[in-house]
Amino acid sequence: MISALSKLEVVYLGGTFACIGKPLAPMDSNALSDVLTQALNQESINSDLVSASVQLNITCPIKICDSSQLSSQAFMQLEQALCHLPEAPCLIITGTDTLSFLSSYIALSRCHPHCCIIASMDTLINPINAKLNPDSFAFKSLLSALQRLSGEAGVSCVVDGEDLHPLSLSKLHSRSPKAFADSWGAIYADLKEADRSRAQFYDQQFCPQNTDLSHSPVIAVCFATPSHEPLVNQLEQLAHEPPDALLLVGYGAGNFVQTQQIEQLLRCISTQSLIMITTQVNFGGCSLDYEAGTWLSQFAVSSGQLSYPASYAALLYTCTRYTALNDRKKNLALIAN
Repeated sequence: MISALSKLEVVYLGGTFACIGKPLAPMDSNALSDVLTQALNQESINSDLVSASVQLNITCPIKICDSSQLSSQAFMQLEQALCHLPEAPCLIITGTDTLSFLSSYIALSRCHPHCCIIASMDTLINPINAKLNPDSFAFKSLLSALQRLSGEAGVSCVVDGEDLHPLSLSKLHSRSPKAFADSWGAIYADLKEADRSRAQFYDQQFCPQNTDLSHSPVIAVCFATPSHEPLVNQLEQLAHEPPDALLLVGYGAGNFVQTQQIEQLLRCISTQSLIMITTQVNFGGCSLDYEAGTWLSQFAVSSGQLSYPASYAALLYTCTRYTALNDRKKNLALIAN
């Protein structure tokens, strides 16, 4: 059911959506407030969607920047800020580079009851004449986000005018609009019934808990490549200084480099660190059905249908909620499966 928005919390992090000038750079929050007010007065955004007297409250809980500069600590600071915002619908404006990581973390942490994460590969303001561009993908994204926020509560994500589930979107192109796709194989609104059930599971299961956000967990990432010696060197360092979690990013369905030395190092790391295996491939998820990957089950939790960015977010989420390794393993398995 659509209900016209009378209040709108806006959390502004930066990103191309709100960039201006040459070279493009994020505008400040005052300029954004003026632009959004102008955008909300466009004919395509009617009074059934947004009240004529809508109250905008723009906050910047972290430094406004290109999203490539966001850190896991910034994710946690954002979570804290969202937890303390009023329960009015919340629009989160960010960039596309780390959107897959950030949206996954917010989807898991459920730190706000009704928010929409918005990003775009083009700008709301024409960078040449500095005027609002209602034909841009950014404006289409804003319109779609407002429609989501006017409806049922939940966590959603809109990129270049398309609704994508925040836990399963992947960036596939570095420059062109429509650069994102859903790693579950479909736009969220068109998910098959089985996939929709899985999406609803994430929506319902994970709610704010007693969370330690005083320090950022150390999460190491190892990519499988044909250069084995640097991988061994990295794992040897991790065996000496075990992280909170280790994400192995494998080939294909999650197959990883297998040698006796690597097995021994992973066994050593697994006594103190949470380990997850995911895949470099955007679609299809991770499976340990192949013999080339089955050996990992003694050390690592399979990421299942989670993409690489979502797998990282799942590790960060789990390590901020639990301290005991066994508890972390149980929670991670619940998320992935």
